[in-house]
Amino acid sequence: MVLIPILAIGTFSVFKASRSLEKSAREGVTNIAVSLAEMVNMLLKEELKIALELAVGNTTIEAVSKIYLAGVEFSDREISMLDTKLASAMKQIGSDYEGIFVCDLEVAIFSDGVGGGI
Repeated sequence: MVLIPILAIGTFSVFKASRSLEKSAREGVTNIAVSLAEMVNMLLKEELKIALELAVGNTTIEAVSKIYLAGVEFSDREISMLDTKLASAMKQIGSDYEGIFVCDLEVAIFSDGVGGGI
């Protein structure tokens, strides 16, 4: 007779504890997912800043404009300056990137940061 109430209370306690643990685990996983998403977002924003800095610099704009207006064969000086800029950027960035390059809409590469290795 005493066993039935003890079993009922024990079963109820186990059920409540398991639901509480499950809820806690779900909240923990959600918090981790949110933190990882924020970290990835921050990383992508930093990468975008690097790309924008390289894209809107005077050297890049001058070289691409000259290539567009005069053609690659008449833009050696500008391409050389752009090569120097991209090589410098690659040195600063380190080994985090395989390479950086500038190309046209047909993906003809005009300049890269690895001495023509792309």
